[in-house]
Amino acid sequence: MISFSSSDENIFLKEINKNLFTALLLAGGEGSRFSSKLPKQFWELEKNFLVIEKSLQTISKFAFKTVIALFPEQLKDGELQFKLKEIGEMTESEIVFVAGGKTRQESVWNCLEEVKSKYLFIHDAARPLIHREDIKRLLEQTLISGAAILAKPVTDTIKQAKDNSNTIDKTIERSLL
Repeated sequence: MISFSSSDENIFLKEINKNLFTALLLAGGEGSRFSSKLPKQFWELEKNFLVIEKSLQTISKFAFKTVIALFPEQLKDGELQFKLKEIGEMTESEIVFVAGGKTRQESVWNCLEEVKSKYLFIHDAARPLIHREDIKRLLEQTLISGAAILAKPVTDTIKQAKDNSNTIDKTIERSLL
């Protein structure tokens, strides 16, 4: 894994044109698999610091604009918007809010109207533990190839069950995942 110091990060950010990138931060999901009335992106990591704030703090540093898809009720939450805009000021990223859709695809579509940059990257606000080094590699690869996706090899054993049963049918080959 590549390691960057603060000065290395600043050099990296100066070398890339931050204006080439817009970040879409999707925060309109219900978190139905999370089994909580409060979606994961609005949980507190620590007092007065939400999961969505940590996600924004990490990704907005790499984009001149960050478009955030929120639930309609969060769009009315002035305190939340104020806190997120403060993070944008600290990371020098313009923060724009749009209404999330009923599906992830609809949320992305709603955000796309705000994208004027050559490249965009999409991140789920409920995933705050993304590493800056991974984002840097992603952006570098995007500049080289025109597009990139962040993924890592599967190391766990994955089993497939028979239709609607608890009986294991087969082990999925990890190299295919």
